[in-house]
Amino acid sequence: MARLALAMVFVTSAFGFLLPKFWELLGRPPVLFVDLALCLPAVLLGSFYWWKGRCFSSTWPVVLCIGLVWLSLAYPGNVEVTRGTFIAALVTLPLPVAALVVEKRAWAFCAQVYVWANAAAMLAALWFESRVETSIVAALGRFGFLAAKDGASRMGNPNQVGGQLALAAVLAFVLYLKERGGQQPQPGSRRMPEINLALMILLSIGCMLTASRGAFASWLFGVGALFVWGTRALPLWRMKDLLAISMTGLLFAMLLMTAGGTTPWGRLQERFGDGRSNGSLSGRTEIWTAAMKAWNSNPDFLWRGTGTGMADDVLGQFTPSAVEDEQGVLRKNCHNAFVEWALSLGFLGLAAGGCLAASAAYQAIRLDRREANVGRLAILGCVALFAMGAVSYRHECWPATGTLVLAMLSEPRGRRTPLVRIGSQLASPEPPRPNVLSRRKAEPAALPPLDSVAAPPAIAHRGHGGVGP
Repeated sequence: MARLALAMVFVTSAFGFLLPKFWELLGRPPVLFVDLALCLPAVLLGSFYWWKGRCFSSTWPVVLCIGLVWLSLAYPGNVEVTRGTFIAALVTLPLPVAALVVEKRAWAFCAQVYVWANAAAMLAALWFESRVETSIVAALGRFGFLAAKDGASRMGNPNQVGGQLALAAVLAFVLYLKERGGQQPQPGSRRMPEINLALMILLSIGCMLTASRGAFASWLFGVGALFVWGTRALPLWRMKDLLAISMTGLLFAMLLMTAGGTTPWGRLQERFGDGRSNGSLSGRTEIWTAAMKAWNSNPDFLWRGTGTGMADDVLGQFTPSAVEDEQGVLRKNCHNAFVEWALSLGFLGLAAGGCLAASAAYQAIRLDRREANVGRLAILGCVALFAMGAVSYRHECWPATGTLVLAMLSEPRGRRTPLVRIGSQLASPEPPRPNVLSRRKAEPAALPPLDSVAAPPAIAHRGHGGVGP
């Protein structure tokens, strides 16, 4: 029951960016909050374990940050209570789910489900795009935008898709490195490590096709850290598999892009250029500069912030490129989770967030050193780098991202840990104790001489191979 509820959370998070296309395919208007409703069973199951305080999500830095998020909804002047409540619920959701993951020791299971679900979501997105474009190859040039049926409007965010696939690729690499430790697989057995490596290559290609700067940087850090420090203890046969499948996937990606005339590297270079659009680096720095002006525009904003859900409204008043939405309100996205956090919660939020960041980094380093591991630091760095280019805690994939991070930072319970030592053989279980009863049965019983007349047949055979009464 618990694992089924957890699987629903991670599958829903992986397919969250495709919900508009699903509703379009069904020909009906979208049902609001259906993704949060699918996560409700895991939230209810995990609430009891979270209250017991046995995981990182129950520590005071996490509770303090979540408390400020909810408290800021009552700030004077916060007219976006509905919007802010949705953001607060999305940020809070991983806490009980992470407690359930720790209690059921299901981190590897959840990570594996998320990797497979992201691979399926990527292929589904390509199929949706191919229905608008002339072919799959042509759809690769605009991967992540999710064009509508008319081909003109867009329904997706390539930055969100790229960051989601980047984390999934890092998770697949972690699972590849830890699967079966350093043991040579038996002939004819399932080679799950190679499957995870192939999934890592597939998800990496999808991440690069989105041409997202933040996603590429987070992917490069996570995969690079695992490749440099996580493969040192791998045996030679595992390194051969790693190099062979990696080179095959890279060559396949290059051939596919060349055949379709798709060059995501050129798009990625343009987005690092000096253009003034939101997609360029200079356009993002202009937004962040406007956020600093908005933060300093009101003394109350400095110490307590604008309140959850109000950052876009306030930033829109200080950004010349802001446009009115359907409600006639000037809004502008901060495109940086840390900038929006500071603008929404002020110095109070910065202090609480700094404590949380320091606690998370310390816990990741401590647990990784204990297990001769770099998996936690690679995942944590991947999530943090992507948050520098997007407000990641507002994405549909945040329940899975937050859950995996909070669960891996929890103290291991029992013999199993969320992340075992990468590249090393799993610790063999304690050998079973000798069966005292079997040893006693093997020894002949010391019985007095039996009188075949007086002794019953069952007693006469006891201790000499016969069956007892």
